[in-house]
Amino acid sequence: MNKLPRPTLALLLAAGLSVMGCRHLRRLETPFLFPLVVDPRMIEVEKALADNAIADTDDLRITDLGESKGHSVHLVQSNADLKPHFRKRHDELILVRKGGGIAILGEDRYIVGPGSVLIVPRGTIHRFINTGEKPFIALSVLSPAYDGKDWMPVKQKKK
Repeated sequence: MNKLPRPTLALLLAAGLSVMGCRHLRRLETPFLFPLVVDPRMIEVEKALADNAIADTDDLRITDLGESKGHSVHLVQSNADLKPHFRKRHDELILVRKGGGIAILGEDRYIVGPGSVLIVPRGTIHRFINTGEKPFIALSVLSPAYDGKDWMPVKQKKK
């Protein structure tokens, strides 16, 4: 998509002309200042972390942040390793926010830290070894929306 130069965009907005297929635009008094929009679908992760911080004595805390028909968003905080598991009906996207360690997806191993993104297709056995700053904090997006019934533990082989 071609970006319009800032003055051109400002003139279009000020004139109320159609941009990117929008039929009606509300004229802004100052085109470079946008009103604060509070939307219940917007997730404030830092506030959710402050309101739902994991205790030092807890191994795992999962906080549901929101959902739609197509996906659900969860805040995952862990002071320990996550045991191997999989989901039959859900794909998962994991965005690491804090901490780090080794993510094991099937037979593949990845070193992860803040900013890492993992895509875990349904049916993939995965686990996490927490080697970084504790707690490990990540956002998990499951598709379709997670109903809490599709978490399948995997027994670890004795070595």
